[in-house]
This record gives sequence, C-alpha cells and structure tokens, in this order.
Amino acid sequence: MMDVLLFCARSRRWAMVALGLFLVILTGPLSAMAHGTGFTRLEAGHAVSFSFYYATGEPMAYCAVRVDAPGGGDLEFQNGRTDQRGGFAFIPHGTGTWNVFVSDGRGHAVRTEALVEEGAEAVVLASTHRMPTLMAVLFGFSLLGNLFFTFRQRPRTP
Repeated sequence: MMDVLLFCARSRRWAMVALGLFLVILTGPLSAMAHGTGFTRLEAGHAVSFSFYYATGEPMAYCAVRVDAPGGGDLEFQNGRTDQRGGFAFIPHGTGTWNVFVSDGRGHAVRTEALVEEGAEAVVLASTHRMPTLMAVLFGFSLLGNLFFTFRQRPRTP
C-alpha cells in the first residue's frame, strides 16, 4: 500500500511539473518577444522620419537616438529622443547612407540605415526585428535543464 501512495505522490509531482512546463512553454515565447524591436521608415521631401516600436507593437517612447552622417567621424550628426509614440525625424544635409541607432537603455536597441538620394520621392520602407529563433530554443533548453537539476537534487524518501 505504501508503494502505491509513493507512486501516486511522485506521479502527482511530475504531473504538476509537466503542467508548469507546458504553461511556461506556451507563454514563454510571448513574453520573450518583448525583447524584439522594429521600425517603420517614412520619407517625404527633405525630412527622414521613423517610428520605432517593440515586437509587441508598443512604441519605443522617449528612447535615446543617435544619427551619424555618411562618412561618420566621432561626432554624431544629431542626437535626441523619440517622442511619446516612438517617432523621430531628422533633416539630412546631404546624400548617402545615414546611420540611426535607438536604445531604451534596458537592452533593447535598433540600428538601421537611411539611404538619402538626390530627388527621392515619398517612399515607405518597413522592417521588423524579432527575437532570433535560436534564442527562444536556448531559453526552452535552459528551463528544462533547470527543472531536471532541481528535481534531481531533492532527497528521495524511502
């Protein structure tokens, strides 16, 4: 009878672990997607404007922005912050590839280039950056390993 009770207790524990693991796997990638970022570029006339956002669609509000001119150098062309909706615009003084870097200071960043050509018409370019698949897979293996070693270290009852 005691063996049956121990088997049921162990089975219940493993069932709870399996349920917890299922819930983590189901919801884990959704919360991890917050690390992804993206942007939409709108170009009209002389101004180049961007709208920066997280993978969840939430705007990257009040994040630091650095714009480097073509040919670069150590001094940035412009710096500032995105607005409440994640928007930022600048007026380039020449043609070429301009580098734009946005960071929220908490590990989320976007680096993009803006190609400015002579006489360019209004153009809408979009690009999205998501969490790499490899990172999601490593996150899952990490969770499995932690669960395995946690239950392996527990003392067994006779």
